[in-house]
Amino acid sequence: MRYYVFFAAALVAFAAACETSKPERPETSTSPAEAAALSEDEATRLVARAETLRDRTFERKPELVAVSSADDLGSPPALPQPVATERRLLLEQLFGVDSTPSQTIATPPFRDLARYDAETNRVLYLGGHTRAPQREAAILAALVEGIDAQHFDPMPTPSSWDEHLAVATAQNATVSLALTHHLLDAHHPELDVTLVTDRPALATELPVLTQWLRATGAQDATPTVRIRARERALLQREGWALAAALYRSSGWSGVELTRLMPPKRSSDVVRPDQWMGGEPVGDWTWPEDAKPTQAGLVGPSIAAMWLEDVIDPRLARTVYAGYVSDAYRVFDATEDAPARFEWLSLWDTPESARQVARAFEKRLRQRFANAKDADAHFVVFQQGLKVGVLLSKEPGAKKRERAQHLLESHTVKLTPRQGLPTSFEPTRRDELVQTMQKATLDERVWRDPATGLELDLSMLGDDWKVQQPDHGPVRWFAQHRDGSLLQLTVELGNPLGPDFASDAYRKRLVDALQATVQQAKLEEVAPTDLTPTRGLTVRVSGNIDKTARKLQLWHFRRDDLIVSYSLQAMPKSFEAHRKLAASILDRAETFESGTPAKQSTPGSGTIEYEVEDE
Repeated sequence: MRYYVFFAAALVAFAAACETSKPERPETSTSPAEAAALSEDEATRLVARAETLRDRTFERKPELVAVSSADDLGSPPALPQPVATERRLLLEQLFGVDSTPSQTIATPPFRDLARYDAETNRVLYLGGHTRAPQREAAILAALVEGIDAQHFDPMPTPSSWDEHLAVATAQNATVSLALTHHLLDAHHPELDVTLVTDRPALATELPVLTQWLRATGAQDATPTVRIRARERALLQREGWALAAALYRSSGWSGVELTRLMPPKRSSDVVRPDQWMGGEPVGDWTWPEDAKPTQAGLVGPSIAAMWLEDVIDPRLARTVYAGYVSDAYRVFDATEDAPARFEWLSLWDTPESARQVARAFEKRLRQRFANAKDADAHFVVFQQGLKVGVLLSKEPGAKKRERAQHLLESHTVKLTPRQGLPTSFEPTRRDELVQTMQKATLDERVWRDPATGLELDLSMLGDDWKVQQPDHGPVRWFAQHRDGSLLQLTVELGNPLGPDFASDAYRKRLVDALQATVQQAKLEEVAPTDLTPTRGLTVRVSGNIDKTARKLQLWHFRRDDLIVSYSLQAMPKSFEAHRKLAASILDRAETFESGTPAKQSTPGSGTIEYEVEDE
């Protein structure tokens, strides 16, 4: 299956080519003297623009003031003491950060360039900044914060690290939506913001936001710097996703619910469907009356940031899909036992729990990589939907005994709560995933309601083994005895990218395909009438894992979906397999595709990373 893994990665590259945005417009460079301050007309224009974007007006017009250095923007405010105390504890226990981390609030990236000062009703901005589009976006963001500050009460003071992240993320929701609207108008005026709120991932294709949404911090930086960068990225990324979800449900009035009914936990902002639906929250009871030194919850946001050191950050965030509840307790050392940290969590399915347990194990082995015996410091345990972590210097047998006791004796009660006064509307990708799950592969006839395609694979014969993955862009694949592979992938197209089948689109598609093959030689790229709709065919030869291979791709569009039907084979068998693959596509049947109506909340999703057992 090694070639399947490689070729699946190649198809991801195809999808990346499909979803690559148009080149970012070059930023205007000006000298510090020229950019030192905005003109009065320019300042007035930006204030009016912010009011239009935010769909509200200022009660008192702010003054825009240029400053000469980042220090003049002022330092971020200090974290509330309970938040700082818990953050230090969890950084030490889970992340292994022993040095004193920053005690100031993590702020969204735009505040590096501009911020609103409510006391003076001024927007301070970095006058000498030469990247004009970023500076303008930052000033608009600060102005939107000013509008919110004048119309709504201050957000509540959080009492935990998880709540702090939730409140800060929710506070950034209105700003993120306004910025997206502004950048869409500037670079794609033909498109409406509702398209992007229906496809939130498209925001990463917009200039300026592409840097702010994707920033995670250098992996080779110090742990404190990495964690700080992850907090900042969370505020921008999840703030935008939350804004998009609320805007889909009720427009700007839905987004403003973050100010009227602030969240209490990060699980609300990273899973707005559960927040809107009033999903129950966990009330945990430990199996004895011993009073802990400290207690609280870790939450899905911190757990995902914690796992980013061992799992791709994009996949680490899929823990949001399976998270239900968690709680931790810290017990000081006594005469009879050393100090211990106990963390219990609940997940939506046993498979989610198993995946999480393996990831936790891997992360803690990294955490104690320099210890003589990592097992002497922790134990991870899992049973059914429960996953636990115990950190202690107790003997291994004692930790395992305690873990079993926690599994058998602890209880969690899921308590109903009031949801938001609006209903969750699935994204286009939510709808696509639901519809894809209805695809069938019966007696080698693949029928897919998402694309409206029906393919008869029975002509492949007994030499081909056909399989249908449970989820993901690969909808089915077939492997021949000689190692050849035939597969079909489906992904959403990108309305912000080059027009389908245009010269720019062809170039990016070919570049992505050639990048997956060593010593690649392009043999063909042309339109094709073979497929059910107008599309492209591409052929490349070269080496994969030092073995000569040929790749053929039939690439076409079905509504807003991009379908890639592809063959990989040895040169000697390529032509015979190509004719067979082409005949299957030539005989494809089509029917009306469709997606479910936007009425129900999607399922809990899937934790997508895989952690191998060691």
